[in-house]
Formats: sequence, structure tokens, C-alpha cells
Amino acid sequence: MQQWRWRLAACGSIGLMVVMTAVAAETDPFVGTWKLNVAKSKFDGPAPKSSVVTITTVGDKRKMAVHTVPAEGPESNTESTTAEDGKDYPMKGSMTVDTVAVTKINARTLQRKDKKGGKIVATLRASVSADGKRLTVNQRGTNFQGKTYNNMLVYDRVGGTE
Repeated sequence: MQQWRWRLAACGSIGLMVVMTAVAAETDPFVGTWKLNVAKSKFDGPAPKSSVVTITTVGDKRKMAVHTVPAEGPESNTESTTAEDGKDYPMKGSMTVDTVAVTKINARTLQRKDKKGGKIVATLRASVSADGKRLTVNQRGTNFQGKTYNNMLVYDRVGGTE
């Protein structure tokens, strides 16, 4: 009889954790798929043809995958999984960034520092609109050619609010 109660309690705890993780994902305004609105964005230099950002939760972290088709050159795919603790996490697929560090400003705003070889090469401030339909990213940094840039990327949520 004791084993039965223990198993029931364990299953209940696991179920609760799954539900809590699902609820956290639903309430995270960043989670979803975002498509770059090139017309509303501003770039120092040529704008990409397209960019799609997919953000999911992985436990207590957020995973971000970005697929970009530049104005010229090969398509790129980058990926990072980070917490909002300001610590460095690896960035995969980038020629200009090794690690990223994310801090939470408020419920709808994050700041990210992109680093190459331990040196900050870009800072990003990302904010989700109150209605959850728009993600705006202000990006400042130095590209791989040593030129500085200041971009404003405007993304529209794909598939409505989450």
C-alpha cells in the first residue's frame, strides 16, 4: 500500500512539473516564431532578404534559433540556449559571436551581450509589444570587417499571440 502512495505522489509531482513548464512557456512573451518585417526595420548597410527567429523553452532556459537569408552570401543558422542570468552561453553557427549573455530588464524586455573571444562585439535590447504581436530588437556592434552598426529589427509574430 505504501508503494502505491509513493508512486502516485511521484507521478503527481512529475505531472505538476510538466504543467508548470507548459504554463511558463505559454506566459513567456518571447516564445514563438517571429518573422523579420524588413520594411519596418532599419539597417546600417544592406538589409537581409529574410530572417525567422524561433524561440522555445528548454527547462528553465530559452532556446533561440535564427535562420537568416542575407542580401548576399550564404544563408545562416545560429542557435543558443540561455538563462537570464548574465552568464555566457555558447552561440552555434556564428562567425562573429562565440557566446551570448542575457539579462532580464523586465517581463517584456531582455538585454543580450554578444562576445567573440571574451570581448563584447554587440549589444542587443529586445522588447515584445504589450499585445505580444511585435518583437523589436535594437542592435549595436562591430561587424567582422570592423565596421560599427546600429540596427533596429522589427519582427512580427507568426501564427498570432501565444
